[in-house]
Amino acid sequence: MDNIKHYIENFIKKNNDKKKTLFEIKLGKLINDFKFNLNINSIAWYNLIKDIKKITNSTNIKYYKYKKYCYRNLQLDSHQNGIQKCSYKKPKDILDITLKNYNYDIKIIANKISMLPSHIFPNIKIYNSEQEIESIVIDYDKILKIIFIYSEYEDKTNTNQIIIQINGNYIKNHTLLVDKILEIIKIINMK
Repeated sequence: MDNIKHYIENFIKKNNDKKKTLFEIKLGKLINDFKFNLNINSIAWYNLIKDIKKITNSTNIKYYKYKKYCYRNLQLDSHQNGIQKCSYKKPKDILDITLKNYNYDIKIIANKISMLPSHIFPNIKIYNSEQEIESIVIDYDKILKIIFIYSEYEDKTNTNQIIIQINGNYIKNHTLLVDKILEIIKIINMK
């Protein structure tokens, strides 16, 4: 676990210029470049959410259901209540970690992110991928979001995955942040 801590901490330090950098740590068995799956049942999923809520001591928990359309580096999230959010994510750096003693792979992505007006997104019929997403988001002190995602893709495959998002604008202590991330990763590995 010390090697993982070293890799994650150095990656964040190297890529955090505090200008709209969003780090994503994706957990699950790698299916393709950006598609992961955690093969756990609904009871384990519920217990995982409960355990992570406990260690983060967060009361800021939200549920979302939306469609996600992707076209190159553009992403359009179309929520059930009619709100649309368009973002431009450009990966600055990617770190892949494969662990022999763990039940999943880890991919860390440092993204430059910009929010854009939704009309910037091309015609809804022209996109690389489409997903129906249900997510539960645990927000921890504005710096860290643990996102539990159930996705159904246009080819009718579905995945469960966890993404830990880190907002680079709020990072003050890299070591404490990485310690909290490793605590979350250990809990996920036990399920």
